[in-house]
Amino acid sequence: MTFFRLLPSFLALATLVAAIPAHAQKIAVIDMQECINQYHKTKTEIDKINEEAKTKTAPLDQIKQDMDNLANKLKPLEGKIQDTSLSMEVRKGAQAEAQALFAELGAKRTALEEQSSKLQAELYKMRQTMELTLVAEIRAVINKVSVAQAIDLVYDSSFLPKSNKAIVYIGPAVLDLTKDVVGTLNEGQPAPSPDSAPTASPPATPKSAPAVP
Repeated sequence: MTFFRLLPSFLALATLVAAIPAHAQKIAVIDMQECINQYHKTKTEIDKINEEAKTKTAPLDQIKQDMDNLANKLKPLEGKIQDTSLSMEVRKGAQAEAQALFAELGAKRTALEEQSSKLQAELYKMRQTMELTLVAEIRAVINKVSVAQAIDLVYDSSFLPKSNKAIVYIGPAVLDLTKDVVGTLNEGQPAPSPDSAPTASPPATPKSAPAVP
């Protein structure tokens, strides 16, 4: 049998294949930020970081108190230095004492700034680790739900800062997995009250050091 005799068969097969509809991708979206906010572990982890911050800011609060005490000691000395009715010896003594207090106050300020900066870096690292851990757990559930529902592609609709995709429109027919994933994440947990949903906000960080008088 020659090629030309087989050609009609090939054409018929090609027509049949073309008539078979290609597999349409099943696409869904998910609000990752909402999953993080509603995940029961999020509030627990944020509370841990906030407690750690409170513990580690206690020494900084003591330094601030020491600085306030030093500043209070300086006020009467400044009055003595400027009081011309006092003897030169008394005024010089007050000036020497004030200089010593200024030096101590400067050292306290330097220590406060260094420790504050170190603590902020530690809390930032803790927060980053927390977020990576929570996102990894959420993505594992997303994968599980997606496989179970035969979904080919899932987009994040929350526009997180690290996202490199921009979704400008989501049709009403597009499946949203957010509720399914949140339900799986919190399976076995008591239903939270409307006001108890945590938000992934950064923990409290120490305030800047007060200015040296």
